[in-house]
Amino acid sequence: MGVWLFNSDVVTGDMLSPSREASCEAHLPLPPDDPAVNVLATMLQKLATINESKDEPDVISEALMAGPSNLTKHDVINQAVDGLSQTKLVHLISTTLTTSNNTMPTTLTQTITHSKPSPLLAIQPKIETELLLIAALRESQEMNNSLTNQNIALQASNLLNEVYCGNAKGALQTQENKRKKKGTRSLPDGLACVLTEDKFYEACINFKKEQCTTAKAKETQKDAQACWKEAKQGWQQGEDAHIALKDREEAIYKELKAAWEAENTKVQCG
Repeated sequence: MGVWLFNSDVVTGDMLSPSREASCEAHLPLPPDDPAVNVLATMLQKLATINESKDEPDVISEALMAGPSNLTKHDVINQAVDGLSQTKLVHLISTTLTTSNNTMPTTLTQTITHSKPSPLLAIQPKIETELLLIAALRESQEMNNSLTNQNIALQASNLLNEVYCGNAKGALQTQENKRKKKGTRSLPDGLACVLTEDKFYEACINFKKEQCTTAKAKETQKDAQACWKEAKQGWQQGEDAHIALKDREEAIYKELKAAWEAENTKVQCG
Protein backbone atom coordinates (compact mmCIF):
# COMPACT_ATOMS: atom_id res chain seq x y z
CA MET A 1 0.00 0.00 0.00
CA GLY A 2 1.52 3.32 -1.04
CA VAL A 3 0.76 7.02 -1.38
CA TRP A 4 -0.20 8.48 -4.74
CA LEU A 5 0.67 12.16 -5.16
CA PHE A 6 -1.92 14.51 -6.58
CA ASN A 7 0.81 16.19 -8.65
CA SER A 8 3.76 13.91 -9.27
CA ASP A 9 5.83 16.77 -10.74
CA VAL A 10 6.24 18.37 -7.31
CA VAL A 11 8.81 15.78 -6.23
CA THR A 12 11.46 15.53 -8.94
CA GLY A 13 14.07 12.84 -9.38
CA ASP A 14 16.81 15.11 -8.00
CA MET A 15 14.96 15.23 -4.68
CA LEU A 16 15.05 11.46 -4.22
CA SER A 17 17.81 9.35 -2.78
CA PRO A 18 18.04 5.66 -1.88
CA SER A 19 17.63 4.93 1.81
CA ARG A 20 20.62 3.70 3.80
CA GLU A 21 20.51 1.76 7.01
CA ALA A 22 23.73 3.20 8.40
CA SER A 23 25.90 6.01 7.08
CA CYS A 24 28.43 8.47 8.49
CA GLU A 25 27.92 11.01 5.64
CA ALA A 26 25.24 13.64 5.17
CA HIS A 27 22.92 12.86 2.26
CA LEU A 28 20.88 15.86 1.16
CA PRO A 29 19.54 15.16 -2.35
CA LEU A 30 17.39 18.31 -2.24
CA PRO A 31 19.61 21.22 -3.38
CA PRO A 32 19.61 24.40 -1.26
CA ASP A 33 17.58 27.42 -2.33
CA ASP A 34 20.72 29.59 -2.54
CA PRO A 35 22.60 28.88 -5.82
CA ALA A 36 25.90 29.98 -4.27
CA VAL A 37 25.54 27.45 -1.47
CA ASN A 38 24.63 24.78 -4.00
CA VAL A 39 27.80 25.57 -6.00
CA LEU A 40 30.01 25.25 -2.93
CA ALA A 41 28.24 22.06 -1.79
CA THR A 42 28.81 20.52 -5.22
CA MET A 43 32.48 21.50 -5.07
CA LEU A 44 32.94 19.88 -1.66
CA GLN A 45 31.24 16.68 -2.82
CA LYS A 46 33.49 16.46 -5.87
CA LEU A 47 36.59 17.13 -3.80
CA ALA A 48 35.56 14.41 -1.38
CA THR A 49 35.09 12.00 -4.29
CA ILE A 50 38.57 12.83 -5.60
CA ASN A 51 40.07 12.25 -2.13
CA GLU A 52 38.30 8.89 -1.83
CA SER A 53 39.55 7.79 -5.25
CA LYS A 54 43.12 8.69 -4.24
CA ASP A 55 42.79 6.77 -0.99
CA GLU A 56 41.70 3.64 -2.90
CA PRO A 57 43.76 3.57 -6.12
CA ASP A 58 43.49 -0.20 -6.52
CA VAL A 59 39.69 -0.28 -6.63
CA ILE A 60 38.38 0.42 -10.15
CA SER A 61 34.65 0.23 -10.75
CA GLU A 62 32.49 0.84 -13.81
CA ALA A 63 30.83 3.83 -12.11
CA LEU A 64 34.16 5.55 -11.63
CA MET A 65 35.23 4.81 -15.19
CA ALA A 66 31.96 6.21 -16.54
CA GLY A 67 32.14 9.43 -14.48
CA PRO A 68 34.49 12.39 -14.82
CA SER A 69 37.43 10.58 -13.22
CA ASN A 70 39.98 12.81 -14.96
CA LEU A 71 38.94 15.90 -12.98
CA THR A 72 41.54 17.34 -10.64
CA LYS A 73 41.08 19.51 -7.58
CA HIS A 74 42.14 22.52 -9.61
CA ASP A 75 39.43 21.80 -12.21
CA VAL A 76 36.77 21.42 -9.53
CA ILE A 77 37.75 24.72 -7.88
CA ASN A 78 37.71 26.50 -11.25
CA GLN A 79 34.22 25.14 -11.91
CA ALA A 80 33.10 26.47 -8.52
CA VAL A 81 34.59 29.90 -9.28
CA ASP A 82 32.77 29.97 -12.62
CA GLY A 83 29.55 28.99 -10.87
CA LEU A 84 29.93 31.68 -8.21
CA SER A 85 30.54 34.28 -10.90
CA GLN A 86 26.94 33.73 -12.06
CA THR A 87 25.40 34.26 -8.61
CA LYS A 88 24.75 37.31 -6.43
CA LEU A 89 27.97 36.58 -4.49
CA VAL A 90 30.26 37.32 -7.42
CA HIS A 91 31.88 40.12 -5.38
CA LEU A 92 33.45 37.47 -3.10
CA ILE A 93 35.70 36.26 -5.92
CA SER A 94 36.17 39.63 -7.59
CA THR A 95 39.34 41.70 -7.41
CA THR A 96 37.41 44.84 -6.46
CA LEU A 97 36.88 45.90 -2.86
CA THR A 98 33.69 44.83 -1.11
CA THR A 99 31.22 47.62 -0.33
CA SER A 100 28.21 47.84 1.95
CA ASN A 101 25.90 47.49 -1.07
CA ASN A 102 27.13 43.95 -1.81
CA THR A 103 24.83 41.10 -0.83
CA MET A 104 25.70 39.07 2.26
CA PRO A 105 25.76 35.25 2.01
CA THR A 106 22.57 33.53 3.15
CA THR A 107 22.77 31.66 6.44
CA LEU A 108 21.00 28.29 6.18
CA THR A 109 19.83 26.64 9.39
CA GLN A 110 17.87 23.43 9.88
CA THR A 111 16.34 21.72 12.86
CA ILE A 112 18.70 19.05 14.21
CA THR A 113 17.40 16.22 16.38
CA HIS A 114 19.54 13.77 18.31
CA SER A 115 18.95 10.19 17.25
CA LYS A 116 17.73 7.79 19.90
CA PRO A 117 19.76 4.67 20.69
CA SER A 118 18.70 1.76 18.55
CA PRO A 119 16.89 -1.06 20.42
CA LEU A 120 19.13 -3.49 18.55
CA LEU A 121 22.00 -2.47 20.84
CA ALA A 122 20.20 -4.18 23.76
CA ILE A 123 20.34 -7.58 22.06
CA GLN A 124 22.62 -10.10 23.74
CA PRO A 125 24.86 -11.51 20.98
CA LYS A 126 24.95 -15.28 20.75
CA ILE A 127 27.33 -15.76 17.89
CA GLU A 128 30.43 -13.95 16.74
CA THR A 129 28.68 -12.42 13.73
CA GLU A 130 26.03 -10.77 15.92
CA LEU A 131 28.78 -9.42 18.17
CA LEU A 132 30.53 -7.83 15.21
CA LEU A 133 27.29 -6.36 13.87
CA ILE A 134 26.41 -4.81 17.23
CA ALA A 135 29.92 -3.36 17.53
CA ALA A 136 29.59 -1.86 14.05
CA LEU A 137 26.15 -0.48 14.95
CA ARG A 138 27.53 1.16 18.08
CA GLU A 139 30.39 2.67 16.12
CA SER A 140 27.93 4.02 13.57
CA GLN A 141 25.75 5.43 16.38
CA GLU A 142 28.71 7.22 17.95
CA MET A 143 29.80 8.61 14.59
CA ASN A 144 26.27 9.84 13.90
CA ASN A 145 26.15 11.59 17.28
CA SER A 146 29.53 13.17 16.56
CA LEU A 147 28.30 14.46 13.20
CA THR A 148 25.16 15.85 14.86
CA ASN A 149 27.26 17.77 17.38
CA GLN A 150 29.46 19.09 14.58
CA ASN A 151 26.41 20.28 12.65
CA ILE A 152 25.12 22.10 15.73
CA ALA A 153 28.50 23.78 16.22
CA LEU A 154 28.60 24.79 12.54
CA GLN A 155 25.13 26.30 12.68
CA ALA A 156 26.02 28.21 15.86
CA SER A 157 29.20 29.56 14.26
CA ASN A 158 27.23 30.55 11.14
CA LEU A 159 24.79 32.56 13.24
CA LEU A 160 27.63 34.30 15.08
CA ASN A 161 29.37 35.04 11.79
CA GLU A 162 26.15 36.50 10.41
CA VAL A 163 25.84 38.85 13.40
CA TYR A 164 29.51 39.86 13.06
CA CYS A 165 29.16 40.46 9.31
CA GLY A 166 26.03 42.53 9.92
CA ASN A 167 27.88 44.76 12.38
CA ALA A 168 30.88 45.00 10.04
CA LYS A 169 28.57 45.95 7.16
CA GLY A 170 27.02 48.73 9.25
CA ALA A 171 30.47 50.06 10.19
CA LEU A 172 31.56 49.90 6.54
CA GLN A 173 28.46 51.82 5.45
CA THR A 174 29.14 54.51 8.06
CA GLN A 175 32.73 54.84 6.87
CA GLU A 176 31.60 55.09 3.24
CA ASN A 177 29.14 57.85 4.14
CA LYS A 178 31.93 59.78 5.88
CA ARG A 179 34.14 59.43 2.81
CA LYS A 180 31.35 60.75 0.60
CA LYS A 181 31.00 63.85 2.79
CA LYS A 182 34.76 64.48 2.87
CA GLY A 183 35.37 63.68 -0.82
CA THR A 184 37.08 66.48 -2.77
CA ARG A 185 38.08 64.60 -5.90
CA SER A 186 37.28 65.90 -9.34
CA LEU A 187 36.80 62.35 -10.59
CA PRO A 188 34.00 60.20 -9.15
CA ASP A 189 36.08 57.13 -8.33
CA GLY A 190 39.60 58.54 -8.21
CA LEU A 191 40.88 55.95 -10.70
CA ALA A 192 43.24 56.74 -13.56
CA CYS A 193 41.61 57.38 -16.93
CA VAL A 194 42.40 59.01 -20.29
CA LEU A 195 41.33 62.68 -20.19
CA THR A 196 40.50 63.46 -23.83
CA GLU A 197 37.05 65.08 -23.60
CA ASP A 198 35.81 68.49 -22.58
CA LYS A 199 33.82 66.93 -19.72
CA PHE A 200 36.94 66.65 -17.60
CA TYR A 201 37.86 70.32 -18.27
CA GLU A 202 34.34 71.40 -17.34
CA ALA A 203 34.49 69.20 -14.23
CA CYS A 204 37.80 70.85 -13.22
CA ILE A 205 36.36 74.35 -13.74
CA ASN A 206 33.26 73.48 -11.72
CA PHE A 207 35.44 71.90 -9.04
CA LYS A 208 37.55 75.06 -8.75
CA LYS A 209 34.40 77.18 -8.59
CA GLU A 210 33.05 75.01 -5.82
CA GLN A 211 36.35 75.34 -3.95
CA CYS A 212 36.29 79.14 -4.31
CA THR A 213 32.65 79.28 -3.21
CA THR A 214 33.41 77.08 -0.22
CA ALA A 215 36.43 79.23 0.72
CA LYS A 216 34.37 82.43 0.46
CA ALA A 217 31.62 80.89 2.56
CA LYS A 218 34.17 79.95 5.21
CA GLU A 219 35.63 83.49 5.22
CA THR A 220 32.13 84.97 5.47
CA GLN A 221 31.35 82.63 8.32
CA LYS A 222 34.58 83.63 10.09
CA ASP A 223 33.75 87.35 9.68
CA ALA A 224 30.24 86.74 10.96
CA GLN A 225 31.61 84.88 13.97
CA ALA A 226 34.06 87.71 14.69
CA CYS A 227 31.26 90.29 14.47
CA TRP A 228 29.11 88.15 16.72
CA LYS A 229 31.89 87.82 19.29
CA GLU A 230 32.49 91.58 19.23
CA ALA A 231 28.79 92.31 19.62
CA LYS A 232 28.52 89.79 22.42
CA GLN A 233 31.53 91.35 24.19
CA GLY A 234 29.93 94.84 23.98
CA TRP A 235 26.63 93.49 25.25
CA GLN A 236 28.41 91.75 28.12
CA GLN A 237 30.19 94.98 29.10
CA GLY A 238 26.89 96.88 29.12
CA GLU A 239 25.28 94.10 31.12
CA ASP A 240 28.09 94.18 33.67
CA ALA A 241 27.79 98.00 33.99
CA HIS A 242 24.01 97.70 34.45
CA ILE A 243 24.47 95.08 37.17
CA ALA A 244 27.06 97.26 38.97
CA LEU A 245 24.73 100.29 38.82
CA LYS A 246 21.86 98.21 40.15
CA ASP A 247 24.00 96.97 43.05
CA ARG A 248 25.00 100.57 43.95
CA GLU A 249 21.40 101.79 43.83
CA GLU A 250 20.31 98.88 45.97
CA ALA A 251 23.04 99.66 48.55
CA ILE A 252 21.97 103.34 48.67
CA TYR A 253 18.35 102.30 49.08
CA LYS A 254 19.24 100.03 52.00
CA GLU A 255 21.18 102.85 53.70
CA LEU A 256 18.32 105.32 53.29
CA LYS A 257 15.81 102.76 54.54
CA ALA A 258 17.91 102.01 57.63
CA ALA A 259 18.21 105.77 58.39
CA TRP A 260 14.49 106.27 57.97
CA GLU A 261 13.69 103.35 60.26
CA ALA A 262 16.08 104.71 62.91
CA GLU A 263 14.50 108.22 62.72
CA ASN A 264 11.02 106.76 62.89
CA THR A 265 11.98 104.74 66.00
CA LYS A 266 13.27 107.88 67.77
CA VAL A 267 10.05 109.75 67.00
CA GLN A 268 7.92 106.96 68.41
CA CYS A 269 10.02 106.74 71.60
CA GLY A 270 10.01 110.53 72.20
